[in-house]
Amino acid sequence: MGGAIGFGVLIPVIARLTPAFGSVGAIGVVYVADIVLGLPFALFLRIDLRPPARAAWLPVLAAGFFETAGFACITVGARFAPLALISPFASLASALTVLYAWTILRERPARAVLIGAALVCAGVVILAL
Repeated sequence: MGGAIGFGVLIPVIARLTPAFGSVGAIGVVYVADIVLGLPFALFLRIDLRPPARAAWLPVLAAGFFETAGFACITVGARFAPLALISPFASLASALTVLYAWTILRERPARAVLIGAALVCAGVVILAL
């Protein structure tokens, strides 16, 4: 639930940060805020923060690339379309995470998860129309 609230706040925050910091600068500010806000929680919950094993670096870097590309698409899209249109398409992130886990990480989610992700994608696209 916290992730959903954070993502719901993220879109308007990026829209407000972009005029002050530029498209790329807003992404950097969001990443710094993620670290400042997330690190205390990770330490409190005793989450292991060591770097991943060497074999895991490619999927980790790919996830970071796609996350950054997503932020860039949101900020650029907000220049050309209303935030009310951009935000629902950004909601595809959860469904695309399932696709990433399936294709890159070779995870095999249950059929119900795949069907749910497909339904989420269809619902987001229909609502955005």
